[in-house]
Amino acid sequence: MTFSPFDNLPLLTKEDALEILNTPVNDLRLSSDYYKAVFHLEKYPSIETEKALITLIKSKESHISVSIAKRKAIEVLARLECKELIPIIKNFLNSQDKYLVESSVLALKELGCTDINVQKHIGTLLEDTRQNLRPLIQFLSKMNATSELPRIRKILDNKDIASGIRGAAIAAIYNLTGSKEQLDELKEYLISSNQNDRQLAVQDIIDANAIYLLPEIIRTPISPSLRFRAIDLLFSASSNTIEIEYIFSLVENVLNDDPLYLNIDNNSKDRFEISEYVRNLFSTDFNQAYFALKILRDQPFLDVWNLLDESLNFFQKDYGALYFLVLFLRDKKIKDIQIKNKISNIFLSCLSERWSKYMKFRPIAIIGLMKLDQHAYIGHIVNWLDNAKEPNWIVRYATLFSIKDFTLITENKLILKMLKRSLDDNHLLVRSKANSILEKYYKKF
Repeated sequence: MTFSPFDNLPLLTKEDALEILNTPVNDLRLSSDYYKAVFHLEKYPSIETEKALITLIKSKESHISVSIAKRKAIEVLARLECKELIPIIKNFLNSQDKYLVESSVLALKELGCTDINVQKHIGTLLEDTRQNLRPLIQFLSKMNATSELPRIRKILDNKDIASGIRGAAIAAIYNLTGSKEQLDELKEYLISSNQNDRQLAVQDIIDANAIYLLPEIIRTPISPSLRFRAIDLLFSASSNTIEIEYIFSLVENVLNDDPLYLNIDNNSKDRFEISEYVRNLFSTDFNQAYFALKILRDQPFLDVWNLLDESLNFFQKDYGALYFLVLFLRDKKIKDIQIKNKISNIFLSCLSERWSKYMKFRPIAIIGLMKLDQHAYIGHIVNWLDNAKEPNWIVRYATLFSIKDFTLITENKLILKMLKRSLDDNHLLVRSKANSILEKYYKKF
């Protein structure tokens, strides 16, 4: 059984999900039930699951809720590596539903469809103004469709093309020709005022394996999860030819996530009340939230804390804002016992079972706890370093990063044992960090 990092829909058993898909659309309790059933069936890979999803995809039902569920079913089957899906969705490339075309192209890319006729057909779709060109270009790039290079190049002749499409074309041309001529243009998109453009540029850099642009990525005001993903994938693609200490510095830069280091765009000379900046921590635009964090860090702590304390219930309901709350509190040296205990409880709540293991605030909450009182939370290190209990490699790396005092290792033999066990961690960067710590530890003691 597999679980999504963003699994926040009500849990369904396999039997419940299959029963929903066998129910006529007009008899459903909610129109979204098909989608919900498809979403949860990904956790139960089996022949039965694949058959149910394929039946849904082949359905002639035109209800909008069915169409949305069909697109999700295509996505799920692709992730389940169901090759039986390929001949079915080839036919969808002629659909009038551009979203169904897009889902089909993404699935064909995921399944590694190397059919030359499919590649040529998708190439012709680049000239269809109704289509979303980005996934089409990404498919042709991944499938090494050099025959479609002229069509991809033609896209760049249009100076008014959206940056997300232009960036995908630049990455594709690099992949298909090796020409770095326009790769630096992607740097411009990393500082765009539009968050979506920044995020797409990061994906384009990943697709182009342009590891030299990693320093630019980690200075981009986007989700830390996306920056970690870029480091992970680009480092892996480099065949480990880059100095590990350099990669450590990139990872730890994102763990520190200091807004002063980021390329934050804010040309406004206006200054607002502290309460306004607290509200901006809830912004869905990371640029705005990081700018608010930057301002709040320079204010008297108690003035800010009083406002944060009043809004804790709202922060606990918004995982984006909760990240910035933890980031603000993590590095504060607190003497007041009551406030310190309250902050400790905030950090601990971030590590509770109510949240997914992949929430972006989990790593920094661990660092925050260790900074608050490393002796009080040292016993948790054993669980935080356990692959089975903490599947997110960033959490395990953050735990190692938080071990600053080597006397902790000397005082607790179990920590030493876990450090040695981390040498067999399933992620290279965690293994390498554990090895680095142990080397320094043995030199000192």
